Amino acid sequence: MEPLFQLDAEDVDIMLADVRRKLMVIDECSQVSCIERISRLLESEDAAGQKAVFLKLIKSDVLSTMFELLQTSKDRLLRSIIDFLSAIIVYRKFYESYIALDAMDAILKVAVCILKSRSKETQLLEKLVTIMNDILLRSVKFNVDIGMVCVPRQLLTFLKSLISENPLDQKIKFSGVELLSLVLSNIDTKDEVNDDAYELSHKALNLMEDIVMYSDDDVSISLAADALCTLCASATRLCVSESHSQTKEVDQVLESKRKLTKAIRDATMNTLVPYVKSREESNYMDKVKFPRNLVTCLNNLYMLSSGCDHDLSNKLAANGYLKYFLLLTTTFPEMLRRSTYLLLSRILTTLADKSMPVDHSDEQKTAFVNSLYPGLLNLPLEPKYWGDVIAHQGNSSNALATLIYYHYHGTREVDMICLKSLITRIVNLPKSEQAQVLKVLWFLFALASVSHPSPSTEQDYYRAVQRLAAALRRSTLHDCYTHHIDLLRYCLKSVDFPKDLRNMTMNLWLIESDGDIKPLLMLDCREVVQHYLLLVIQEGYSEEIINLAMKGIREMIRMNNAKELAEIAWDMLPKLISTYDPSKDEQMKAVLELANVSMPNLLISSVRNRCADGLLAIILRQEADSKLRTLAVMQSYALLVTSVRIQSFTILEKCCSTPDLLKELVVQGFSAETTELSAVCLKLLAFIIRWQKKSSIQVCEDIARSANNRLSGDQQSIQRCVSQRVKPLTIDVQSLADLLLNTRRSVHSSINGIQLVLELLTQNIDGSLIRLDGFDEKHAEGMINLYETLFIVHEIRDPTQRDTIYQCLQAFLQFCCKHVEWLMYHLCTLMSTYDIVYSVLETRYISSDFLEYVSTWLSYRKRYCDDEAPWNEESLRTTPFEEILDLIKSYVKEIKDSKTSAGFSSLLHADFNFQMKQEKSLSPISSPPLFVKFSHVHAFTSCNHAVEIDKKDRLTAAIRIPRPLESIGFGRLESDKSVASKQPSAGDGVGRWVEKEGEEKQRACLGSDKGAHGVVECARQRERVARDAGGAALGASGG
Repeated sequence: MEPLFQLDAEDVDIMLADVRRKLMVIDECSQVSCIERISRLLESEDAAGQKAVFLKLIKSDVLSTMFELLQTSKDRLLRSIIDFLSAIIVYRKFYESYIALDAMDAILKVAVCILKSRSKETQLLEKLVTIMNDILLRSVKFNVDIGMVCVPRQLLTFLKSLISENPLDQKIKFSGVELLSLVLSNIDTKDEVNDDAYELSHKALNLMEDIVMYSDDDVSISLAADALCTLCASATRLCVSESHSQTKEVDQVLESKRKLTKAIRDATMNTLVPYVKSREESNYMDKVKFPRNLVTCLNNLYMLSSGCDHDLSNKLAANGYLKYFLLLTTTFPEMLRRSTYLLLSRILTTLADKSMPVDHSDEQKTAFVNSLYPGLLNLPLEPKYWGDVIAHQGNSSNALATLIYYHYHGTREVDMICLKSLITRIVNLPKSEQAQVLKVLWFLFALASVSHPSPSTEQDYYRAVQRLAAALRRSTLHDCYTHHIDLLRYCLKSVDFPKDLRNMTMNLWLIESDGDIKPLLMLDCREVVQHYLLLVIQEGYSEEIINLAMKGIREMIRMNNAKELAEIAWDMLPKLISTYDPSKDEQMKAVLELANVSMPNLLISSVRNRCADGLLAIILRQEADSKLRTLAVMQSYALLVTSVRIQSFTILEKCCSTPDLLKELVVQGFSAETTELSAVCLKLLAFIIRWQKKSSIQVCEDIARSANNRLSGDQQSIQRCVSQRVKPLTIDVQSLADLLLNTRRSVHSSINGIQLVLELLTQNIDGSLIRLDGFDEKHAEGMINLYETLFIVHEIRDPTQRDTIYQCLQAFLQFCCKHVEWLMYHLCTLMSTYDIVYSVLETRYISSDFLEYVSTWLSYRKRYCDDEAPWNEESLRTTPFEEILDLIKSYVKEIKDSKTSAGFSSLLHADFNFQMKQEKSLSPISSPPLFVKFSHVHAFTSCNHAVEIDKKDRLTAAIRIPRPLESIGFGRLESDKSVASKQPSAGDGVGRWVEKEGEEKQRACLGSDKGAHGVVECARQRERVARDAGGAALGASGG
């Protein structure tokens, strides 16, 4: 190999020409030697000499020749050229003379070739990516436009392949992401960004985020976090840029921009923000570069109008970044410190937008926002002086106090709060202070007071309390209030804080918390809270506050504090009800609700009577609120119960002697809407009917008139007054049936409706102030409907609530036996009775009331249904009644030795009577054909009102064939001539008639359309025919 010649500065031109010639010779050793000699020459010269040599290199085209050699496949020569490039990229002329552009183009071609080759030289590829990164980074320092260094789109295309290539080492990808960040930070976002740039940025974000989240290597996590932070900072430039054209490509770019913005925000909030706090003391994290990129990224995110600024600000405050960034500013360079203060002011402004009273006027909002950044910028660099800043007025004091305020809300750290500084500041408050400042100072002062072991020992503490209270009174308290439990802790526990401000603060707490007082009860201030809530009711605060206070009181009632609160309400009630007017409706509702919780042990009669008068007036005021009337009815019921318990009937007499009250109770109780008011009206109505009967209060005019003849003068005057005012009300039986059907799905309304039915059925007809109507012959259908409706309600109600229904069924039979005896046969033979008795006996959930009802039913059936033929061996099957009777016998036999109740005794007696009847009815002569009474069928066909009954099934059940066809009561078989000609005997009973006249009249009844009246008429016709047939038989026998 030819020895290399020595180069002198004077002979540089000759040397460079010879070097260029040797570089073009295909001799790797000679080419490498030339490059090394040039490198040594540059190193040996001073700065001026290096610059002169570099200019001669450019003019002699030596550099362009070297760039052409980059595409060689000789590894040694390639590495020498790369090393030489690393030495010359430090010169400004390298970028200003477009040498950098040629170099980047040549390097990029080599890197693409390596990336596409099967056997990738990862180390060489890493060197190429690094040198491109260094070139771009140096150009930024020299403030050279990126267009003079590279073609951004070509570089982005290469990076897309580099980052997407899975087998590559992570270090190369870190370098690639760093290079991408440099490109994105310096390109012209208006002209050089297409959809590929957004897609590549999104992909790189996901790649780095996955490494940070899931890698186990601390070094890799640190590199990935740094690359992710840098990329977020640079990629936000693409999202901030705006496009004014309207094309399909632009729409696609806008969609990509939206997705990238979301990805950056998610990566920042979910990955970077937690990572920085967790690695705050890590040695892997750059203490300046990383925070700079993070600040840049966050500032850019706040510049985007995405609507997620509040979430980001809350996230940063919750993770302690307000204090973190504030402390970092003490070590940052000036420009970074300003950027950080700008970021802090943006965070505080965003937080204040929701919690500070800055929306009253644009001027006030602008003044507050504009004071934050200058205030932070003028803070001392030493944290030890920040306490003195709080103690004085000015923008810096307000900005720092606001930052500490939100830092505590996010972290609950109190290390930056100083009570002494706050006392000094508050004592020197001006007469007029901004609401934002008072809000912050009040809250911080409360925190410092409750955190201090003995705040009163601090100098001027009481003066500060008084000064703060005066300032709050001059301002709108709502604007200065912070909805936080620690502020309430101070207000409730501090004996120095004024009571009027405490109550006003409690009002604001109720409004903001929607009446939730559970946090307050955890402060061990139950008595104070209870006193305030009751004060709200007693003083008659606004409707909103009263409703919210009642929520809190209900919570206290659930915590076993009911009796005490009810007694206090009873103390309020007499005075309130005596001065009641419609404007106090909410107050009255609250007091009545509390009073209804519990009745006091002792209540004097004058108070009871005064309350009753006021309550009756509220009930009769139809324009009053439905809830208020409901509570008034409930309270009236409670007063009545208390009065009659001690045998005092004054209030009951008032109710009975007020016809408008009774009418209103009936109207509301029988309302189609099953409201709570309807339910309580039914309950009160049933109670009045029951105790009017028990107390023997006579209100009807005819009874009063006869009683007057036996009374003295004064007594006659009182009785005459009552009788002249009150006339009995009537309730139609069909209305009761409608009521039970309408209320069957409402538990309380249904129970109270059934109780009302029971009271009306068991009342004293002659002296009752409310009577049943519609149980004459013309309204038989209503009676049957009511009876059937009781069966329907029985199926719906809970088994534990059915005893009242059994009492109603029993009372219904007794009522009909007394007043509508002609209907008893129909009621005793209804299939619904068989169904209920069968189902209950099968379940074995049998109560004493059920046994009493069954016993009553059996007794009446024995009395009114004497047409039952005894069972005989020729019967194909038993009748429904025989099945029920067998089931009853089985039940009696099963538990005969264990049951001793009165109901069971009645059942035993009824069962014994039926056995005696059947034994007596047995005869060796076969019974003649038995007709089923017409009323068996028509009792169901007329029951059109019972909408819940499956009419087809019930009718089928009613007329199913219980015996051979020859014994059915609808007529004889025509083929049986001997049976047709047979005459009934005198002992066959009313039901065993076969006269042709009876058959014709029965068919006429079946074909008629006279409703319930037809039932009665048919029954009477059939009885007359039976009597005629019986008389004829007796006459023949006598003859």
